[in-house]
Amino acid sequence: MPLIRTPLAKCNSNGHRGLELSELERGCIIRMHDTSKKNAEIHRFYDHPYSTVKGAVDKDALRDDGHSISRSGAPKSWTLSEERRILRYVCRFLKDIYKVVIKACSIGIKKNTVKKILKLYSIKN
Repeated sequence: MPLIRTPLAKCNSNGHRGLELSELERGCIIRMHDTSKKNAEIHRFYDHPYSTVKGAVDKDALRDDGHSISRSGAPKSWTLSEERRILRYVCRFLKDIYKVVIKACSIGIKKNTVKKILKLYSIKN
């Protein structure tokens, strides 16, 4: 039997598996680690996964006053040579549609990727 979602509840398919630590929880973990407690002891005391405790301790030096660190984004799906090839072609033939640009440049990227590249250089097609 499928699970029934509570009406008007938050529905997000891009959610994370677990909740992030609050600054207070992270501070408590760091304080216990500074008083020479081992990660395993801290993990059992606060009932957080061991990997969460280890990550909080390892990344403490990178944090600015205990605030969360933003995650890195996905890498670009195109190379610099493909970008230059698209720009050269579009500068020559401004009125071509995206499908023609992709075919003429003989690259295997999507239409939205071409749009992103052109938007980086303020080219409206």
